[in-house]
Amino acid sequence: MRPFIAAVLLAAASHASAEPSPRVEDREAVALPRATMAELARNPAGLRRPEREKDHLRLPRTLGSAPAGETTAFATAGTAAPPPVVAGFAGAVEPPDSYPSDANGAVGPRHVVTAVNSGVVVRDRGGAKLSAVTLSQFWFDTGLPNADFYDPRAAYDASADRWVIAALSDINGKRSNLMIAVSTTSDPTGAWNRVRFTVDPNDSYAADFTRMALARDTIVISANMYTPTALLGSDLFLIPKNAAYLPTFDRFTVRQIHTPLSDIQPVANHDAAASAVYAAILVPDTSVTIFSIFGDGSLGLAAEASLPAQRLRSGPLPAGGAQLGSLLRLDLGFEGIYDAIERDGFIWLVATLYLAGPTRMSVLWYRLIPTVNPSIDATVVAKGLIDDPAGRIFYTYPSVAVNHANAAVVGYTTFAPDQFPSAGYMYIAPDGTPSALATLKQGEGRSRTARWGDYSCTVVDPANDTDFWSVQSYGVPSGLWAVWWGKIGLAPARTRSVHH
Repeated sequence: MRPFIAAVLLAAASHASAEPSPRVEDREAVALPRATMAELARNPAGLRRPEREKDHLRLPRTLGSAPAGETTAFATAGTAAPPPVVAGFAGAVEPPDSYPSDANGAVGPRHVVTAVNSGVVVRDRGGAKLSAVTLSQFWFDTGLPNADFYDPRAAYDASADRWVIAALSDINGKRSNLMIAVSTTSDPTGAWNRVRFTVDPNDSYAADFTRMALARDTIVISANMYTPTALLGSDLFLIPKNAAYLPTFDRFTVRQIHTPLSDIQPVANHDAAASAVYAAILVPDTSVTIFSIFGDGSLGLAAEASLPAQRLRSGPLPAGGAQLGSLLRLDLGFEGIYDAIERDGFIWLVATLYLAGPTRMSVLWYRLIPTVNPSIDATVVAKGLIDDPAGRIFYTYPSVAVNHANAAVVGYTTFAPDQFPSAGYMYIAPDGTPSALATLKQGEGRSRTARWGDYSCTVVDPANDTDFWSVQSYGVPSGLWAVWWGKIGLAPARTRSVHH
């Protein structure tokens, strides 16, 4: 077992506290009544409040100086046509005066589940709505009266044919809980086992901004931890699948790892033989860093990759993303890792980064092989930027998925002065060659609130492990947002046999 390499991670972390190493707690979650989507729809709908401004999303107006970056070439968008969008439909629409979207969801062989701040919607793969509830209905809990629910994440576990949804809740910033739900069958309109887990029994800090990944035998969730005046770091929550997927689901233990690192992104795992559990952080002044999570809660350095030399190392940051028909600038999110996947021995990840000359927000992607020796750098197989060197288009809120052939699709939001907020994607071939940039969903209206969203979601289609689906927010005429599911097709169309 490699030790936690505090000198590397703590010195680099932009929001590190004085805590020298992770602290581990094992505590039980509280089970809520099992219920189907139809039963949950009978619960009080609740009033979705606009999400409070997140401290870690409010970036400082300037950056300090930083060391020089990586000078070797990062691939940019190519000229080859990307695979086309072959289907699409609206996933959810935000109710009046409720924002942001936090576009997320999952795709199974027969269903598409959208999980956003307005609620959970189940559709068939053609887009027909089968059921819909608000987050307050989905997580209805008599033990949490007047709670606000936010930051939902959803995943489909093809190995178990189950669905997993996680979210956070609090009551005016107190009584913070992690909410976890697992479907009892492959049908997300059926019964769900649901639990809540108290983040801090002493109620001295609260959680914000979930991230979730399914590893081989573990559900891994992370969240940043705040006091009213400070960011403490991130906690990791490890839930064994063999406990979460039990039919009884009466109780299970959550392992909570307290770390001084912020914005930790767990790494999803699609390899049945893989045993490691990884997570990653982006250190704006240094590197992308990936570390192993061991069963006892210790962490070990697994890989580092340098940031591009074009990154902004000092000076003012842009006010936000531009949009057509309005001077209002939209929230760009934060510099950091937004999604990460391990497949066939490679780790793919996507992050956002401020670049200089002119200053703009761009998407950074890597495909690398983690090392088993902390003294040896990771092997970077491919790396690239989704970027507009002219600084007219800003790219942010990325997500990534990888298919069986080790091809990938990166989804992202685009902001530009001559368009409404839109959703795009780029295909990366198995050899690491990127395609031209493409539009998943063109925006239809400007946003009247600067608070745009926190993330998007892109997944591989479990029906063939070849095609991709991406769900992202886009601007609508109401001045708020909607989310759109687009299917990006690579598999050849099936031909029907004709018998005479």
